[in-house]
Amino acid sequence: MAAADDRFFRHIVSSMRNGVIAFHRDGTLALMNDEAYRIFGLTRATGDIGRAFADVLRNRLDVIRVLGGAFELSHLPNRAELRLKDLDRVIGYTLSQVKNDNGEPTGAVMFFKDLTQVEQLEERERLRDRLASLGEMAAGIAHELKNPLAGIEVMAGLLKRQVPDSVDAQSLLADIMSEAKLANAILVEMLEFVRPIRLQVEHTALADVLHQAVTLAETKTPRGNVSVAVEMPADLPMIEGDHHQLCQVFTNLVANAFEALEGKGKLTITVSSGAMEEEMDRACPKI
Repeated sequence: MAAADDRFFRHIVSSMRNGVIAFHRDGTLALMNDEAYRIFGLTRATGDIGRAFADVLRNRLDVIRVLGGAFELSHLPNRAELRLKDLDRVIGYTLSQVKNDNGEPTGAVMFFKDLTQVEQLEERERLRDRLASLGEMAAGIAHELKNPLAGIEVMAGLLKRQVPDSVDAQSLLADIMSEAKLANAILVEMLEFVRPIRLQVEHTALADVLHQAVTLAETKTPRGNVSVAVEMPADLPMIEGDHHQLCQVFTNLVANAFEALEGKGKLTITVSSGAMEEEMDRACPKI
């Protein structure tokens, strides 16, 4: 009966999803389940039980230090965390003494769990919060800068009218106005980037989106002698989408194509009910 009970309790420990390490007062290993071996990246050896835990865990020095304090610390750690740097893993653990009927410590046991995924999720949440704060700060800065830039552009325009006969002044003021407009455009793009996207989903015609995208792309990147062909069936159904966002995506794609073609060649946009493909052809091979 005692042997059956012993096997039963050992099966309980081996089936646990947490790691368990138990050792005697003299430091010899009494028990170490499969999950403990997995978390510590170790391979079970036949003679591990009965060996010094410091020998079995010789590659896990941080764990050895924690276990070594089981009989030295007045208050043992409860729900503490330990980072295993070489394994890029974090464990949460509890260390307790095992006492006999007289209350004397005869060993110790550590229960622990792999918290790596939890740690990664928390880090992603912290990163998301930092990015949100950064976005709010960038939006605030952009708003604060837009008014002075608008003032610079207006004042430069007024001053330009007052010195119509000075060629040098006209050129200088035109440059000031141009740079102010450029800086304002950069701020607008920054605000668009940090502003939360709210999709306005509606019935959208892809033909309208693509033709508008080609027109807008020409204002961003010189088209040169690139010919553009949009091939789509006449009965192409409308889709559910955000017209503005789709137009922005395709505008960027077409502008990138114009830049890659360097003013010559052909850009073909083919649309079907199954998929949309962009094919950029030069006079020679396809790209």
